[in-house]
Amino acid sequence: MGPEVLSGQLDKPADIFSLGLTILELATNVVLPDNGPEWQKLREGDISATNLDSVSGALVDLIRSMLHSDAARRPTIDVVLAHDMLAAAVQAKHKGGPTALEGLFEVPGVEDDNCEDNYEELVQEAEDEGIFSTPVM
Repeated sequence: MGPEVLSGQLDKPADIFSLGLTILELATNVVLPDNGPEWQKLREGDISATNLDSVSGALVDLIRSMLHSDAARRPTIDVVLAHDMLAAAVQAKHKGGPTALEGLFEVPGVEDDNCEDNYEELVQEAEDEGIFSTPVM
């Protein structure tokens, strides 16, 4: 949630901020904080506490621009989709190619030949820790 949302400004820049956080989570494989000092830093566009070693400089720049604390200085969705890091993926998707995010970053610790084993292990660990939930219908 963009910082401006707290003052009731619900608009496209707030969506760009949220998308930037989502891309940050996906690219770095981190769980964002719920609240506290680290969350406040993120709201100010400060991602210095996040390990960005596996993320390209171009994608880091895009994320930083999307998380700018000044909503007016965030890129529009057209600018985001035209960014070098996303444009090729979006174009490939329109041609029936890989998904828009496929190939932008690696998921650490997952090997193709044991992906199913890793999944079962992660689900069991989450259930054991009480953090796994199934939607109730």
